[in-house]
Amino acid sequence: RWPTDGDALTAALFNSPHGVVAVLSAGADGSAPPTLYVTDTGNHCLRRVDQAAATVDTHAGLCENSGDAPATGTASSTNADARFASPTHATVVTAAPGALVVTDTGN
Repeated sequence: RWPTDGDALTAALFNSPHGVVAVLSAGADGSAPPTLYVTDTGNHCLRRVDQAAATVDTHAGLCENSGDAPATGTASSTNADARFASPTHATVVTAAPGALVVTDTGN
């Protein structure tokens, strides 16, 4: 079974996750748990872990078979159009709130 969007935290599937970045909530009191972004290296995508909703979904890329050759994306791809080949890490871009940069080792 491939990862599907909306999986419960306890049912979510990853394939060789490598990097995790936590993004703090912009809530008024700051008490909301951070949203986690995981580079799902073996599935060639960036997954979002919403701790408040206790779900996991695909934030960018397509979660696809590691035996398939993933399509090549571009640096300016939107989340829906992004294509990764073995992403390993993600980081927050402080100069552009809400932006993430992903290290895509296979492209």
